[in-house]
This record gives sequence, C-alpha cells and structure tokens, in this order.
Amino acid sequence: PLSVIQDATATAFVVQQNAAGVAVNIDQNGNGIGLNIDTEATTANGLVINPNTLTTGHGISMVNANALTTGAMIDLSSNSADTSTRSLLNIQIDQDGNGTSIEIDSEATTANILDIEANTVTTGKVFNVDNADALTTGGILYAVSNSADTSTRVLATLWNTNPLATGTTPLRVAQDANRMAFWVENNGTGPSIYLDQNGNGNAINIDSESTTTNVIQLDTPATTTGSIFSTVGANFLTTGKIMDLRSNSADTSGRSLIYLANTNALSTGTTPLSIYQT
Repeated sequence: PLSVIQDATATAFVVQQNAAGVAVNIDQNGNGIGLNIDTEATTANGLVINPNTLTTGHGISMVNANALTTGAMIDLSSNSADTSTRSLLNIQIDQDGNGTSIEIDSEATTANILDIEANTVTTGKVFNVDNADALTTGGILYAVSNSADTSTRVLATLWNTNPLATGTTPLRVAQDANRMAFWVENNGTGPSIYLDQNGNGNAINIDSESTTTNVIQLDTPATTTGSIFSTVGANFLTTGKIMDLRSNSADTSGRSLIYLANTNALSTGTTPLSIYQT
C-alpha cells in the first residue's frame, strides 16, 4: 500500500506528533512480523531511540506478553565468525540519583532468579564490585532470609568441585584495618562454627605473627557447668595424643609452658588440675 524510496543521504520518512497521542501505531492482527527492519548499515546503528526528555516513563516498554509459552520477550543472536572483541549486549547504567540501579521482582519458585554462565572466564572475575570507597554504615553484600520453613538449607555456598584444583581457596577474607576480619553471631543453640574435615589434613591451622598478644583467646563469662575446652570421642588413638604442646625457644627468661591458676580465694572446692587413670 505504501512504498517510500530515498536515494539521497537524508531522512526518508518523518512522522511528527506534537500532541500526546501515539506517533506511529502498528496493529498487526495476522501471524506475521509487526515491524521488520532490514538494514545494510555497517558502522551506523540499526535502531536509535533518543528519549532526551524522559522522567517517569520508559525508553522501551513491553507489556501484556501474558500468553508466552516457549517464546521470549527479547531474543538476541549472532552467528558471526569474526574474532574481533565485541559485546552482543552492551548495557551501561549510570545512576546519578538516589535510587535503585537494577531491581528484579521475580515470582519464580524453583527456577533461579539470576543465572550466570561463565564457562570461558580465565583471569577475569565472574562477579566484580570495585571502588566502593564511599561506604560509611553500608556494605558491599547484604543477604537476608526470614523464612520460617524448617527444611535444611544453606544460604550461601562456595564449592570448588574439581579435586585437581589444589591452588583454589573457596573463601578468602583480608583485613588491613585493626579490626576483626571474621565475625560470626549465633543467637541459637547450635554451633557457631562447624568444621567437617574428611581428608587427612589439619582441620584448623593458625599462622600467627603476634608477639605480645594471645594467639587464641576465649572469653566465656557465662559458662557454669559446661567446659571451656572439651575434647571428646578420641577413641581411635594409638600412638597419637589428645594434646601435644612443645616449645623450642632458647630464651633464658623465666616462664611456664602450662599455667593453671585459681585466683579466687573463696572457691575452696576448685582443683586446678585433676588426672584420672582407670
């Protein structure tokens, strides 16, 4: 019905809408493409939208795709064999106001909300947050769950599943300030830290460079009938020991390698050291 041909380097078709109505309305009632753009451009853009005056509106809006089955809202594909570095989808978010940059509202139940396939990453990082240098009381990562379901679950999992990757450390925490590097707050009755060491290696290894401060310090002011330090179930010992304390220091200063002191004169029922042999 309408064909517009332009041989000059000028605009071929102009629609100017000065009112608040729709500038171009395409009502496609048949099973065909609503808008098809066949461009032979090489360095120019195939489609340009300049929403310079947008405030609360959207640059692109797709609504009422409520009949989708195996289709998709957006399908981007490229079969180019060119080896040049490029991005199939380049999204730059420059949030200059005090608002959320990306918000995902998902009603999914068994599917992942965000799924990243990074099969070819080598020296890069799959997820990188950099230059959060203005933080005060905020944080880089905050994950909260208030589910009352009693099913067994793990809120965060880091898993190196390849036994040959012996140089991999699943989690590293580095602290340059004079503050604790790792904080676990447990308000329940379960263990605060549980280590399940299934291999023939040290379950806990502490490499400390401290000189005048304690390497391990236990502050337990509320303990009454419990034990501050308890080792149970060492029932397979042969030539091993429950405790092995050694010092090879050549310093001649007076010291005690083991020191047990009951400093309260009223605790007359206290025995500083009890050894029992059946």
